[in-house]
Amino acid sequence: MLFTNTLIFLNTIGWYDVINPFLLVFVIMYALFVKTKVLGTRKGINGITAFVIAMIAIIPHVTKKGPDIVPIINGFLPFFSLLLVFGLAFILVMLAFGAEINGKLIGQILVVIIIIDLILPDFLIIALIAKSSGLDLPRFPIFINSPQLIPIAIGVFVFFFILYYIVRETH
Repeated sequence: MLFTNTLIFLNTIGWYDVINPFLLVFVIMYALFVKTKVLGTRKGINGITAFVIAMIAIIPHVTKKGPDIVPIINGFLPFFSLLLVFGLAFILVMLAFGAEINGKLIGQILVVIIIIDLILPDFLIIALIAKSSGLDLPRFPIFINSPQLIPIAIGVFVFFFILYYIVRETH
């Protein structure tokens, strides 16, 4: 009962609708700015810019004006959580069979997981985005060629490419 009350309390303060998507956008943007050094090496500039971008992403949801990306973010989170669990389980299985885990191997595992993710469940993710965006999807074999979904598929691919760029090891 305590856990249920805690989840209800988090929902009433806006954790799932405002705080969680804000933190997700902020952390991803901050990591991207720090890793790419686009804005230099000053952490304050990177942090303030990531904060502003996260606020710009969340404000349309709060004010209910403009394009709302919060339902898309909340729709993606279960898929990414599942991908993270499968990735960690895969690493544990490799450790159980005696593999030595180093930075290069983790990068290779991440590439394999991303490739598997791009091949299999992205059709589901694209359908989820299309449903939350109000796009009318035709049945399965036809919707792959839908011109409305090409920008969404490109966006998903770019997101995973950026994620790989952030977490890869540099020599």
